Amino acid sequence: MHMNNLDNLLKSIAVIKAKYDDVRDKDSFNIVNALHDMYDERRLHSRLISYLLSPASGHKMDTRYLKPFLYNVLKRKDFSTTNVTVLPNEANKSEYENIDILIINDNDQAIIIENKIGALNSNNPYNQDGYKGQLERYYNTINTGVNHHDRSIKHKREKVWVYYLSPEGREPSKGDKDNVDTLGVLQWLPNSWSKDHILSYDEHIRAWLEICINITPNDKVRMLIDHYLKLINKMTNNDLSKDERLELKRTVRNDTASVKHLLDNFKHIKWHTVDDFWVTLNQQLKENCYQNVKYYVGDFEYEDTKPDFNKAVTDVTHYNKIINYGIKFDSKKGERLYISGENDLSWGKVHPKSWERFYGEDISNINFNMFKSKETYQLINEEKMKVVVGRIIERIIDVEKNDFEPLKP
Repeated sequence: MHMNNLDNLLKSIAVIKAKYDDVRDKDSFNIVNALHDMYDERRLHSRLISYLLSPASGHKMDTRYLKPFLYNVLKRKDFSTTNVTVLPNEANKSEYENIDILIINDNDQAIIIENKIGALNSNNPYNQDGYKGQLERYYNTINTGVNHHDRSIKHKREKVWVYYLSPEGREPSKGDKDNVDTLGVLQWLPNSWSKDHILSYDEHIRAWLEICINITPNDKVRMLIDHYLKLINKMTNNDLSKDERLELKRTVRNDTASVKHLLDNFKHIKWHTVDDFWVTLNQQLKENCYQNVKYYVGDFEYEDTKPDFNKAVTDVTHYNKIINYGIKFDSKKGERLYISGENDLSWGKVHPKSWERFYGEDISNINFNMFKSKETYQLINEEKMKVVVGRIIERIIDVEKNDFEPLKP
């Protein structure tokens, strides 16, 4: 196979993309995307899904959105829809006990939905048994009526089912840096958790929103759901028209060897992209006078990219594993800081622990283990990657000047 064949193929694909991008630009207005970041799981996705599920919402559909969600998505026909409360809701936009979506009724039943769009697990290894992992903590909080601070709560329910929602339907983490499994005791409670409780936006939420659109008589509400579905389609790479898909198929069918060569070796492209990113970040931190810059995997630190760090990059890029790895360094004032590649790219202080995901042009939504966002793909280009690393360091310098004010514990 000649490299110019692959080059010509990529150019042909670029022409098709540009052609249909013009069509997409003419219909690009989306009220949901205008108000929120596409990957904002809490303020956008959890709240909007809760709004639709709640019978008390202003859409005036009572349980007509809730029932297909229970029956078609959750396969839960044993959940009573009499006197249902969904949290958060239109009147109370706060999460209850940090649970993304909580559905309860007067029949002593509760449904917990953990919504993960690239976010980190929030396990608590130093709390009591049954509350260490994130999902087991939520389960025990509702089932026992006592939260992980040993305080009583008001929404205690005997029957509790837990679900895990992500864009592509990935499984909950099997353990974080402290070997805390987010499922915990749920693994031994088949009535509350099973593999069937793993949900995806790609399959489940898209199908449910289609149902909602078809049964909605109000034009404004239907438009809201339609805009949200279009955003979900974009987030899950389902926004191509049939014409564009067929044109892409016709383009690649004449050189399937080149396509296979690229797809078979893309994991290596990802590996070298991620490795170059960390090496460049290490160099630029040192050039900006940060001291004691070291790579880390778990609790171990390295002066250079030792085999353990290289293996972490391999696990992330070849096997999509979630690894606690990155770079640690000293701030100008001597605090120990870190930049983490675990899930979405984030950074913070080591002690006392505080952190944030990177926000801003080109540095939001970088996630190496998923490797799906345009912000992640741009790093394949070395010049763009250097610009991104520069913006990351600029963000750290700005927050450092403000005594790390925006970071959250």
